Amino acid sequence: MLLTDNIINTLEQFQEMKNFQFLKVGDYMKTIHQYYLH
Repeated sequence: MLLTDNIINTLEQFQEMKNFQFLKVGDYMKTIHQYYLH
């Protein structure tokens, strides 16, 4: 039971990290896009 909770917590943290990285990449792409537009 405890091990399962541990795994779930790890997966949730990993998911948050992935979402954060995705947002960072999105901002980076937007910045590049604006740079090329102007």
